[in-house]
Amino acid sequence: MTEFDTLVPGRFQALRDGTRITYTKELSEDRSQLAGVFISEKRMSNDKSKDNGITVLVAEKGHQEVQPNGSRFLILENGYRYDGNPGAAD
Repeated sequence: MTEFDTLVPGRFQALRDGTRITYTKELSEDRSQLAGVFISEKRMSNDKSKDNGITVLVAEKGHQEVQPNGSRFLILENGYRYDGNPGAAD
């Protein structure tokens, strides 16, 4: 089971021990298409000892792509990515 399989439309969900928050307004019946996507993820140092800010992704729509080798990717369309540190003027 993947994170994609656990999505529930209209609900914010904490994933990866709370370091990622995911929301989708709509999810197709076959679970292949998303609409109204929001993802927020804490960026941690390699040894997980330091918080390196936050990344926020917002997109109009998205879909899951599975490669022949089994690798899975979330392709987002018509969206934005924001990187920063809460409380900083960046």
